[in-house]
Amino acid sequence: FSSAFIEYIKNDTKEHATIATFGLLPEFGWDPVIFEAAAINIVMNLEYQIKYSDCSILISNKALRQLAHQHEKKLQKIPSIIDDLPKEHEVGWKDYKGMNLIAANTISMFISSFARETEWDMSNYRTWIATKKPKFAIPWIMPVSPSENQWGKDMLTSTKNNTMEDVLNKIGKKEDALLFDIDESDIRNNGSSRDSCCVLVKVKGEFDIKEREAIKRIIKDKFNIEESRMIFVKIPIMEGEQASIAALINTKAIGPKILEIAKEAEESWDGYKDEYGRWGLSTEEFKQGLMDVVHQFS
Repeated sequence: FSSAFIEYIKNDTKEHATIATFGLLPEFGWDPVIFEAAAINIVMNLEYQIKYSDCSILISNKALRQLAHQHEKKLQKIPSIIDDLPKEHEVGWKDYKGMNLIAANTISMFISSFARETEWDMSNYRTWIATKKPKFAIPWIMPVSPSENQWGKDMLTSTKNNTMEDVLNKIGKKEDALLFDIDESDIRNNGSSRDSCCVLVKVKGEFDIKEREAIKRIIKDKFNIEESRMIFVKIPIMEGEQASIAALINTKAIGPKILEIAKEAEESWDGYKDEYGRWGLSTEEFKQGLMDVVHQFS
């Protein structure tokens, strides 16, 4: 549905407006039950992203599961609409609560950059995403999960954890995470000089040169990205919100990960082609989509 919607926006809408589309792939790259079919779905989803999206933000289930388990005790204390579900509707939902809270924490940062008045304009986004082909970004966020009262009743009265010092402290305690199945050695060994990032900064007070330099040093060390390839966005913070930083990282290092999934999809196609055929996806269409994805990420 989301792929068809992106296609409609780009091709069929009658609105006379500039529309930027951002794809989000929440089931990326790994499923404990149906890995082969998941790989095929991912390849076809990416083909649509290549055709119609300006930027795709990649989040992997594998990374979310690991982080949800790692921060389980903290995530259990955070209020969620799932807590109020009737007993008969609880099956399965609570297993995903931690994963969803981590993903929502990241997405809320991204949406805040549009929803609040900021010190920049859309030309910065256009500078970052203006390419003939879409960019594929992986989010690095700190802290990886919201504070217990971040979305709770005490949000407007709390004044804790909303300065740049708090953010740097959480990075030091390794309360940050990449929400994609990739590690620092992949990025440093397989990245390129054209890797870039867009950093969303939500902190109380000024984001001055000294603080900016501190984040630049961490990003350069962690992701091997040059200062000239970094864009910073300061997002206004409400009194009770915790400070946070989300960086959308564009790196060539995601290529090997995608190509591995593409290979798995190709090898498993024969076992699923009849099922996909019933839904209207032909072998020719799948092979074309596979070629487009492999070409994009090679």
